[in-house]
Amino acid sequence: MDQWTAERWVNDVHIKSPLPASDPAWRADVLTQALLFATGIVPGFAALAQRPVQAVIGLQSAPGRADPDIGYPVGSVHLYQLVQQEDDARLRIESDAQPVLVVTSHGT
Repeated sequence: MDQWTAERWVNDVHIKSPLPASDPAWRADVLTQALLFATGIVPGFAALAQRPVQAVIGLQSAPGRADPDIGYPVGSVHLYQLVQQEDDARLRIESDAQPVLVVTSHGT
């Protein structure tokens, strides 16, 4: 796997909810948790990396649909550095597992 894929795979955080995935509130709960996590960690990650970074938040509400290796409903936050322009997740958003939101920080 290339460096971008390896970093994204290693820096994968699963977000779970006590609600059943069949509950319409499940998606909102998982997305809220993922967004709180991403907005809390991304600025520090960008400062540490000294380059732009992204967090891609995804939802898989049914086992095996978007990612057959995951047999349970889960939210995910993938973190990685933007080493080159092609690494920007917004360029490949439709090919990732049910992406919902991309958070980007250019650091300051």
